Amino acid sequence: VEPEPEPEPDPEETVQPKEPPYYLYPAIKSVGFLRKKPVTPSGAIFKVKRDKVMISRGDHVYIRHIGNVIFKPGDRFKVFRTLGALKGRKAKKLARTQHLILGVVEITDVQPEFSMGSIIESFRTINLNDLLMPYEERSPKIILTESKKGLEGKIIASEGHARIFSEQFVVFIDKGRKDGVQVGQLYSVYYQEKEQIDPEAKEAVLLSPIDFGQILILHTEETTATALITKAAKAIEPGAKIHSASH
Repeated sequence: VEPEPEPEPDPEETVQPKEPPYYLYPAIKSVGFLRKKPVTPSGAIFKVKRDKVMISRGDHVYIRHIGNVIFKPGDRFKVFRTLGALKGRKAKKLARTQHLILGVVEITDVQPEFSMGSIIESFRTINLNDLLMPYEERSPKIILTESKKGLEGKIIASEGHARIFSEQFVVFIDKGRKDGVQVGQLYSVYYQEKEQIDPEAKEAVLLSPIDFGQILILHTEETTATALITKAAKAIEPGAKIHSASH
């Protein structure tokens, strides 16, 4: 007697793999970064059709080639601008160049001395002499992952150089890949007060840290990272402290 075949599993009983938790951030393509040495550009915009003052989506531009990058029709590049080193109390230590992402250009025609391209996305106003870097597709779905335990750092500045910032502001922190920072990690923004417990004591005592905000890592460099403020119970300023999120 032949054994009876195993019954087919009921489709309704099939267990689907559980999707990991994530944060949806549609503006991920426009997120810039800090880097000590500026990115070597692939090209630069030197002219726009109809000689417009401000370049935006739908405009056709002429691109000067830089270096040995080979341009091909259909290739995409990020348009960016460097803003120079951030300045502040730690200007020398924070001598890092900000890269502001302006939009995306698609190459439409290639000539020996130049290429033509179409601006297919613009996040900010694009100007003549703005630069190109290779395009990388980035998913707006940020998979959440465990933060680096014991990490302590600071918020350097916001991407727009605001004096104070709150939820949905993009900021830079002074920790990066070499410190264990990864995309999808959450860190808490906190403050810690000093108080003189004993009136006769000369030294003040550090009180327990108080969390009042949260950031989500969007992009990492070697010594810095770009993050989104996802929670803020009060205004956050440059220099605000961050540490590993408490569970």
